[in-house]
Amino acid sequence: MDGTNIVENIPQREPKKEEQPKKEEQQNKSKKKSISFWLAILFGALLLLSIGVNVVLSIVVTAKMLETPDSPISSIGNEKFVQGDKNSKNKILLISVNGIILEQAQDSLFFNKKSIIETIKDNLGKAEEAIVLSVNSPGGGITECDEIHHEIMKFKEKKQIPIVVSMQDLAASGGYYISAPAQKIFAQPTTLTGSIGVIMEFTNIEGLFKKIGLEGVTIKSGKLKDIGSPTRDMTKEEDELLNKMVQEMSQRFFKVVRDGRTKITDEQFKIISDARIFTAQQAKDAGLVDEIGYLDDAFNSAIDLAGIKDARLIKFKQNITFFDLLSETSKNLNPQSKLEEHIETIIPTSPRLMYIWRE
Repeated sequence: MDGTNIVENIPQREPKKEEQPKKEEQQNKSKKKSISFWLAILFGALLLLSIGVNVVLSIVVTAKMLETPDSPISSIGNEKFVQGDKNSKNKILLISVNGIILEQAQDSLFFNKKSIIETIKDNLGKAEEAIVLSVNSPGGGITECDEIHHEIMKFKEKKQIPIVVSMQDLAASGGYYISAPAQKIFAQPTTLTGSIGVIMEFTNIEGLFKKIGLEGVTIKSGKLKDIGSPTRDMTKEEDELLNKMVQEMSQRFFKVVRDGRTKITDEQFKIISDARIFTAQQAKDAGLVDEIGYLDDAFNSAIDLAGIKDARLIKFKQNITFFDLLSETSKNLNPQSKLEEHIETIIPTSPRLMYIWRE
């Protein structure tokens, strides 16, 4: 008998009945893992797509916001026609000041955002025939308002071209401070203006501390070092000292108004100096504004004062870089930082003198 026949006659081993389900189970597990893997890839791709779309939308929305006149002051950029004769070679520059006037320069690794002072200097440097200053502001910091006033006065001496103010909804306190040097001031029928004076605000939380069992501890080099501290009441000496500062800065404001509005009588000034707010008609009666009218009235007045027959009113759109958009988008995606910024504007962490009207 040869070897071949021996191999053929050996009975073949049949697979056990338990092995077949195990193989099928392993195959099913492998298929499930494969499906889970591809589903994870799909959901990951969709998530990344969603994030990308949201970022793009945020940037687009931010760009639109930056193109509107909602920022404190419009920036130098591309020329944009507003109204008038499109074919005229004469240009009257529209500069818009909106919102609370506070220093907002920002430096970062990639870009430098100009402050309100730097921006207005750039705008003034672009003026040719005349300027229409559109003001919609309750005022702001005394230093910022005074610096803008200073730049306008320097510009008047250097270029000697007309500046006409067009007051919008609100042009009070610091909003009026920067308007005072204009040759002519227009207020809309619904404008609120005035509030000629200074304010200093801070919050006293001593009572709250006592309620919750906290006590402020201050180590200071002099008795007046923590003047205006929120954790205790002011002394009589501190109150008198701060009042003197407020009165001194108020006198500076009064001089700005007197210098800019030379026709105001002593009787009118007595009414103005109590820092009250005025309607447009009341402000005209008090000598704070010349005419009640709209932006087009201010524009036509600027044409007349410039001694030209026609003109076009132009403004400069803001040049927005990628980093500007990225910065503003990150702010919009971080509501806490925006809230802190608003709180600091309303309730400053440190007392400061302000040319601002508080409702």
